[in-house]
Amino acid sequence: MKNGELLQLAANKFDVFLTIDRNLEYQQNFSGIVLAVVVIHAASNDIAVLRPLMPAVLAALPRA
Repeated sequence: MKNGELLQLAANKFDVFLTIDRNLEYQQNFSGIVLAVVVIHAASNDIAVLRPLMPAVLAALPRA
């Protein structure tokens, strides 16, 4: 399955897509896809790094 197809399937089942990929907007075509994207600016995807950022992520969700 290609990424565009995967994003469309995600849009059909989810409201928000969380990622640490800062280049996602340049790698994917989001036209026609109704899916909020929250980009988490983190040094890595290690849970110890991400866990302290979760309050900010939760605060961003209503605006997404």
